[in-house]
Amino acid sequence: MTVKSIRFGTRGSPLAMAQTQDAVKRIVESGEFSTSDVEIRVIKTIGDVNKTAPVSEIGGKGVFCKELEEALLCGEIDVAVHSMKDLPVRQPDGLIADCVLPRVDPRDALICDYAANLGELPDGAVIGTSSLRRSAQIRGINSTLKPINFRGNLDTRLRKLDEGEVDAAILAMAGLRRLGRLTERMKPIPVQEMLPAPAQGCVCLERRVDDEQASIVCALLNDPVSFSQALAERTVLSGLGGDCNTPLGAMAEVAGRDILIRGELLSEDGTAHTALEVSGTVSDAVELGLQLSRDILARAAAKG
Repeated sequence: MTVKSIRFGTRGSPLAMAQTQDAVKRIVESGEFSTSDVEIRVIKTIGDVNKTAPVSEIGGKGVFCKELEEALLCGEIDVAVHSMKDLPVRQPDGLIADCVLPRVDPRDALICDYAANLGELPDGAVIGTSSLRRSAQIRGINSTLKPINFRGNLDTRLRKLDEGEVDAAILAMAGLRRLGRLTERMKPIPVQEMLPAPAQGCVCLERRVDDEQASIVCALLNDPVSFSQALAERTVLSGLGGDCNTPLGAMAEVAGRDILIRGELLSEDGTAHTALEVSGTVSDAVELGLQLSRDILARAAAKG
């Protein structure tokens, strides 16, 4: 292969930059590209411009991706780096997301100075989260808890917590790890208590379908286990018709050739909750994800 420079597109947040730098490090370590071959271009998305409104109000799933995809389609960049949980399940014509970097801890984290878990929070506690899923799960655990919209970068959220704007906050363990910001007050929440968002902890690379060099980059960096997990979870998301207005969780675990997929669908107030799981072989990840989504919808309908 004749190497030419390759341009990675990313948002400019500290987490997005950390994820992109990890991808660049991996491609350089592969030996196929040198540091001088790689360029990082920062692209501002609508989600970066509007940092206060709930994501569901400014365009829903995709508000952190649209401008990156436009840059891909017009040839401004060659590869877009996304937090995969923010990526819509369908890519625009001409684009494909066929690479997932090794997954980092998919669990959520409770950040609180006086409670080690959600059950220890006092009635009426205010919890900062930007996720409709987490809000519904919180209310399902304790209907008196008060989740509020809580956007901004990590430092902004931690400052709001320290200033007493909220009693606790819930963030993704993966982001805390990637930024090197885990401390003792950040407690992982078991997936049995709070099932993560589909593809949480996964970073994916998106490219143009006809770009041969980007295809080689993605093949070099793709982690098959993480890809299978993300594929299964996003299939559940698609099967449930999920978007930013749908509280749902999904998580897949792979052991050798076997895969276990968990999924749940909630009402916004957390009072209605349907959770099921299915298992099979990794090669059937898509079929299993679709089966699970159908079973969840049927069970939810039967409950009324």
